[in-house]
Amino acid sequence: MRQGNNRIQKLKRLLVVGWALFILLAAVFFLFFFKNLPIPSNGVDSKYTYETNANLDINALMISYFSGLAACDQSALKECVTDPSEFDDMSDYQQKATMITGYRNIDCYTIPGLTEDATIVYVVFNPTIVGVNSTPKDIYCFYVLYQDGSYKIDNRTLSEDVASYVASVTKWDDVQALYQMVKEDEDRCLAEDPTFYEFTQKLVNNEALPEVATPAEP
Repeated sequence: MRQGNNRIQKLKRLLVVGWALFILLAAVFFLFFFKNLPIPSNGVDSKYTYETNANLDINALMISYFSGLAACDQSALKECVTDPSEFDDMSDYQQKATMITGYRNIDCYTIPGLTEDATIVYVVFNPTIVGVNSTPKDIYCFYVLYQDGSYKIDNRTLSEDVASYVASVTKWDDVQALYQMVKEDEDRCLAEDPTFYEFTQKLVNNEALPEVATPAEP
């Protein structure tokens, strides 16, 4: 009887050890296999420091801002910024709107700002330019703040700390890749579209109107 009990005990121990090994191997397999699966993240690509069109409210802000520029809508533009007084005098914007009549394919690439309520936004778009057949990409950088339940473009003079931070972020490799993408599209349009080449030459010679906004330095 004693030998039979010993055998049963040994079998139980073997079963326990076997199950433990099985569970351990299953856990290792699970971690190895599933850690390599892509994780959906609402427009966020983990390969990049920025998020692409991840904040619909910021996208809506930019669409409203550029629509306001194209239509020279003073009240709409004032709603988009922290300092509405920039648009008290609309004469320059009225003149510029005669040259650039639309902004299409607006994509927003966002990176957290220096504070929790701030976001750096790189906006890539295709402007519609009067007399130009092509619509070359362009890119602008905005510092956006979340204030009183809504997002606003901070159009005031940025503090030294914020300006330094934005300049530093703009030098990041994947952000520079955005500027390179825009430049390559512009170069292509220059090579293929004589009307765009003529337009750029007028800008160089101060024969055309200035740009609508000031882009961030790449």
